[in-house]
Amino acid sequence: MCMALYSSMCIAATEKHSLLVSFNGDVGYRSTPAGKWQVAQDDQILAAGSQIKTAAVSSANILFPDGTQIKLAESSELTIRAAKPRSEKALSSTDLLLSRGKLWGRAKDQPDQLSVSTPTATAAVRGTEWEIDASAPDTASVTVLNGEVELSNPQGSVVLNRDMRGTAIAGQKPSASRINRARDRVQWISDYRAFPALYIGKYAGLALATASEEIADGRCQQLATSTDGQSGGARLSEALPSLQQCALGALLQGKTKRAFDLLQRYPRLASSWLGMQIRADLAAMSGDYARVVSLFDKFDKTPGSRPDLSAQRAAIDLHFGYLNKLQEYLNSTAYNGGQSPLKHWVAGDYYSLQGNFKRAETAYKAGLDTAATRTGSLVRLAKLHRAYGHTLASEDFLDATLALNPDNHFARSQYGIAIDAFETLLTEKPDDLLALNSLAEAYLAQNRLDAAMQSAKKAGVVEPASALPNLTAGLIRHQRGNLEGAYSELLDAVEKDPNDPMPLLLMSAISADEYRVDEAMGFSKSALEKIPYLKSLDKVSSDQNGSSNIGNAYSKFGLEHFAKLYALDSYQPSWAGSQFFLAEREADSFVRSSLSLKGFINEPTTFGASKRRISLMDRSNISTEITYDRSGESGIQSDDYRVAVSGLTFAPVPISFFLQKTKGGTTDDGYGEEFSDTFSSISATYSQFIIGETISDAKMGSAWQRQVSRADKDITTFGLGIKPTSQLSLFALYVKSKESSPSSRIAPDASKIDSADDYLTAEGAGSDLTLSDTL
Repeated sequence: MCMALYSSMCIAATEKHSLLVSFNGDVGYRSTPAGKWQVAQDDQILAAGSQIKTAAVSSANILFPDGTQIKLAESSELTIRAAKPRSEKALSSTDLLLSRGKLWGRAKDQPDQLSVSTPTATAAVRGTEWEIDASAPDTASVTVLNGEVELSNPQGSVVLNRDMRGTAIAGQKPSASRINRARDRVQWISDYRAFPALYIGKYAGLALATASEEIADGRCQQLATSTDGQSGGARLSEALPSLQQCALGALLQGKTKRAFDLLQRYPRLASSWLGMQIRADLAAMSGDYARVVSLFDKFDKTPGSRPDLSAQRAAIDLHFGYLNKLQEYLNSTAYNGGQSPLKHWVAGDYYSLQGNFKRAETAYKAGLDTAATRTGSLVRLAKLHRAYGHTLASEDFLDATLALNPDNHFARSQYGIAIDAFETLLTEKPDDLLALNSLAEAYLAQNRLDAAMQSAKKAGVVEPASALPNLTAGLIRHQRGNLEGAYSELLDAVEKDPNDPMPLLLMSAISADEYRVDEAMGFSKSALEKIPYLKSLDKVSSDQNGSSNIGNAYSKFGLEHFAKLYALDSYQPSWAGSQFFLAEREADSFVRSSLSLKGFINEPTTFGASKRRISLMDRSNISTEITYDRSGESGIQSDDYRVAVSGLTFAPVPISFFLQKTKGGTTDDGYGEEFSDTFSSISATYSQFIIGETISDAKMGSAWQRQVSRADKDITTFGLGIKPTSQLSLFALYVKSKESSPSSRIAPDASKIDSADDYLTAEGAGSDLTLSDTL
């Protein structure tokens, strides 16, 4: 196991071995099929031959050497028959045996040698996301969410593509059918978290539920041994409160199998109010939404239904995405007149999902008035304000959270800017989605791309229904230069969270950078339509051209009017990229400089962004650029040589720099040296006085020549940005410029004057000039 040395040992281990990232409930492990079953441990290394089994209301998250992610459902057993890392010559070769139960899998690197066998059939996986179900005897089914899977048995085979389900029955050839949105059918992978503390106050005698784990386990075991679950006399009635406490204590401790067994053994416990609430939470944790609905339908028919049951159902509806049910709840008397503390979280989570900051904040703040929901409400307020870029307010709520609960994982992880802090947190709570994803982002910032991807994949297997790991993995793949992989991850994020414009914005930026203009414009338009749901653009980095702006796609196509229009539509003052982008579209140099300066002040780390390619996320880098620029207009020729070096580091604090040296010169030779075709006016009075005739105009002769001087250019620019804390940005800019304008002098060459025409020729009605006249 990896435990304390999380980053170095675990990452190295998973390069060669499979790893049990985390699990929920009761999970067993043995190193060989003939070995003795043991209690599994987080970060358990799984060598070839290892077996994992899950109990009821339990699940296990496994990461393989080739990056394949597997989530094992409840009541399942999996044998790892082979798990080999990728080689330079071949993709992965992973062979799994699902003896019973079901699993979800994901493999973005298209491992065409991954196979999962069941007692009925074998699935050869060439796709990216799928579910295999061997729960029913003599039957196996495969649901393909993305990619391709071949399902076969001795009677034949069938190839399955996206949104298809294949079924293999013993003795029959596998069959295939088309289904509508396969992702909606695979609900059990969603990581529902129960909140039993919210209904704990309804029941008397809480000492057992809140006592130490050892004492509670001993008393509950003794109680279960001495009580007949099927008897209905006074003895069971007397024991019922203690049994309720035992079930509640098991759920609080994460021992879902024990809570499940107690409910199965004691029907009177299962039919009590507490029993019904626990059963609903256990069903949701198993991803069985149909069972949840069935249970709550029975609740509604029970006299005396309470508001906390309605709030619990609304929380489960929200988790599984049934927003129409949630809206019905928010309009009901159960919400508006009920006293359940859970209702504030449900409402706040819903409004946050809808992008309604004010209503979400109001709902969460209402939860501060109840002790059971105070800490959770503070955490939610911190998340909400951080998502919208309100850093100071977010940290105030985190301070309040830690004052109430110093061990709160979320609050501690948000203060843990350093990688060590995230790693320490994950040794205590390996399935913390936010900590895993934040660790991936921290690794990415230090350009440790392998470690970043490893942590993102762990986050993805812990919570497959979340779009957050896909978003981070897309950034990592982009930095690796794997653009198609980045597109794939970001498209998955769009599918999981259709309202979020962020992945669409990133795909627009990537497409524009690759001059895939049609795609860039399409993604840009879709992102703009979802801007009302956008919380913050803090995660998006920018180069010094602001090319992560939505309008960038249109600028690459030459549609400058639309580019600026869309940039203004999507503009947020906290996003430096907009200011840089808009600066490029300003003709006035003062306005252009002012906007750029605001951009650097808002985000000084932009100094360190590469100028060659778009950077979707800040990371440590040093970039060098050498440019030769030759331009000319109306005879003015300019030659510039530029050398620029920029860089960004995050140790000990984010520091960026930009150094550019420009040398060159400009000449103005628009009229050439000969001016024989240039007209020069002569006043009527002067011509009358000299020759007695009026000359309307005169043409300069070949004796005139123009001498042009060259203007030198020498510019040194140095910028430094430092961000010691999230509230403080330091910015310095030094520019030393030595420039001049080209000049010219017109003079006659006396040696070339042989006649009057060489010097000046009359144009008009006057008589011809003589040499003496012209002189």
